[in-house]
Amino acid sequence: MTDEQKKLRKVQVATAVCQEQINGIINICSGCPEKMSDRVERFISENGLKL
Repeated sequence: MTDEQKKLRKVQVATAVCQEQINGIINICSGCPEKMSDRVERFISENGLKL
């Protein structure tokens, strides 16, 4: 993912969070399926967490 794509995703998430028209769940996924375990492991690695 390029830096530009990362910036765009942050804007999209911020827009979804700050909106007031929808009162419920908003799906803001990337459209790329990913196993939860893989995502959690990547988060741990990216953030230097030691569990």
